[in-house]
Amino acid sequence: MDVGKQIEDAIREGQRVQEAVQEITLKALTERQLDFAAMRKVTSEAIESIRQAAATQDPGLMEAARQALSGVGRALGEAGQAAKLSAEEAAASSQLVKAARAQLEAGVRAGAASGAVFARAAAGMLAGLADALENRHKR
Repeated sequence: MDVGKQIEDAIREGQRVQEAVQEITLKALTERQLDFAAMRKVTSEAIESIRQAAATQDPGLMEAARQALSGVGRALGEAGQAAKLSAEEAAASSQLVKAARAQLEAGVRAGAASGAVFARAAAGMLAGLADALENRHKR
């Protein structure tokens, strides 16, 4: 069932309209990729259903339409907050990855430097052993 039809049904039922429309809208938003285009599509469908209900001039439906509009607003607020938190988490994760990479690169550079020191020390020891063996052989 599409969003518009579900909202129309909620408005006609007249029970807990704000909460019902908020749930319908949030569900529709979370079942799709949460981006601007999806939010616009769901909002357009919801608003069109609400507009049609309000156009009837029936006082009961007008009040239900006002509650429905409030439900859509609340759902969009929650979805926006969720998108903001998701973006913040992605940014924090990106920063952690960058920090870990920097630490790894620093460790590799330190390891390479340590390796170079070790290689020089080993080369020095081997040269010393070679000299000692050569001198011993000459005697």
